[in-house]
Formats: sequence, C-alpha cells, structure tokens
Amino acid sequence: MSTASIGSEVAAALRVYVVRHGIVGRPGERKVPDPRWAREDPRLLPVGRRMAEAVGRRLAAEALDYPLRIVASPLWRTSETAQLIAEALETRFCVEPGMMEICLPPMHAAFRGLTPQEAGLVFDRLENPEALLGSWWPAAPETRESCRARVAATLDRLLPRWQAEGVRGVVLVGHGASTDAAVAHLAGLEDCPGGHDLCGVSQLDLFGYAPPARLGAVNCQKHLAHLV
Repeated sequence: MSTASIGSEVAAALRVYVVRHGIVGRPGERKVPDPRWAREDPRLLPVGRRMAEAVGRRLAAEALDYPLRIVASPLWRTSETAQLIAEALETRFCVEPGMMEICLPPMHAAFRGLTPQEAGLVFDRLENPEALLGSWWPAAPETRESCRARVAATLDRLLPRWQAEGVRGVVLVGHGASTDAAVAHLAGLEDCPGGHDLCGVSQLDLFGYAPPARLGAVNCQKHLAHLV
C-alpha cells in the first residue's frame, strides 16, 4: 500500500508490521517442532523459508515507498525470516536482542546464540552484526510478564530513534511471545488478540510515534493460502 493510497493521516504515522518467524525443525523429521529445539537455535525448514518469502512478497506488493526498517530477534529462525523479507524489499535488516523469544529455564541453561562471525557468513543483509557480541540473551530465565516488559522497554527505546531518523515503516520479526508482546504494548492492550501463528502478520499505525496504536490486521495469513 503506497503512501498516496493510505491517506494523509496514515501517511504521517509510523506503520508497524509485526511478523512471527516461519516453521522450524530438523530436516527429514516429520514431527515439528522437535522438543529438543527448546535448548537450541533452530533453522527454518524449506516450508518455513517459503512462508517467509510469502511475507516478503506480500509486503513488497504494498509498495512501501517510505523510509523502512526491518528489525528482528537475533535467533537464527527470525534472522533467516528477516533476511528473506529484506531480499524481497531490496533492503537490509538489523537484529535487536530485545525482540528475542522468551528465555525459559531450559533455554537459559544451555543456549548459545549466533556470533557476529557466524551471522556474517550467512546473512548478507544484516547491517549490525556487532549486536551479537557477547551473551546477548537475558541474564536470567524469564516469565511471561518479564518478557513482555523487556519487549515494551525495547520498543519505547526505539520509537524516538525511528522518529528522529524519519522512519515511516517498521517490520518487527519475532517469536510467539515477543510478537504478541509487541502488538499488545503498541496497541495499549493487555494481550494480543488471538496471538500469532507462524508467519502471521499484524499491522498497526502509531500517530506521534507513541502508543496506543490503531490496530489493523491481526495475525493475517492470507499470504500463506497457496502453501496449504
């Protein structure tokens, strides 16, 4: 959707698309998700890549002809989803640890995330590999409430920066917990209505770069119809 077609009020707003990553698992195994992934950093399955590509085509068809940022959780599955969206939009993406998945005790005990060197070998659209220096995941296991507070604090930190930079569109790529938390915080709600399925897309418009946003589509999956 172009800025000419969405009206002057919306054109002056920050449009935010919130996207959950594509499906993951171990190639060759029929049952996904594999519970062992709770301690690991899984990759997208081929169908997960096709799902992410479908999101990219959907956003490209909306002719986002204004300054745009793609911001992803720094886990592999979200970075890969963001990479494919960035390719479709002919742009780059950045990673933001504040958008990562909820860090439950099993994950916190054994998780080792991407390093800048590893990410640089795979994600040629990534513009800030330095964000992956050191242990960028939470210092302690999280609850649903602390995960939501972490996502909210991240967005409250980024919104003034985007306003100062003249950013008019943002694509946030996260997980079940972080995408739901992002929509709830931006819309000023207690919870995200219905949650997010894999590669589901929600859309919000913020006026004045501050919540509460006007909530449009929630967990839209029309772009995935041809994959069913």
